[in-house]
Amino acid sequence: MLPLRLGAHVRVSFRVRDNTLRLPTLQDASGCFGAAGVYAAVYPDRSAYGLGIADDVDALDDGAIVDGGRLGDLATAASRYVTTALPGLDPTPLETVHCWVTRLPWGDDGMAIWRTGSVVAVAGHNMFKHAPVIGEALARTVVEGRVPAGFGPGDRLGDPRQGDPTV
Repeated sequence: MLPLRLGAHVRVSFRVRDNTLRLPTLQDASGCFGAAGVYAAVYPDRSAYGLGIADDVDALDDGAIVDGGRLGDLATAASRYVTTALPGLDPTPLETVHCWVTRLPWGDDGMAIWRTGSVVAVAGHNMFKHAPVIGEALARTVVEGRVPAGFGPGDRLGDPRQGDPTV
């Protein structure tokens, strides 16, 4: 079994109030508007924003959410944030998406490739951000029969303490 901690977080979409063409992405860790760890990105057609709060709830190994009410609280907090910080958005949610969180023991952005015989597995969180590099490493694992240097669990890829001599 892979050493994952499973969880879920919520991302809520909000309609843009006007036809603004220049819409930025957002990262707000300030807490000034009632929530910290907020991220948002505009839809490709510029009609809405998807906004999430970087907080999650635990899930069991079978995928059951430990505290579903907390996910609802996070969606409500997203609406409150929009009301307070983003007046160009309608604070009425258009859509709510629950996203899986898969964390490895060495960090929120940790990832690794495991190989046992002919079975190859990859795990981590937010891996889509590095999909081309991960895809190449997976292909090399299959073709060469070994996990490339830097991608095995012992390499602790994504460990924020990597390179810290005190660890």
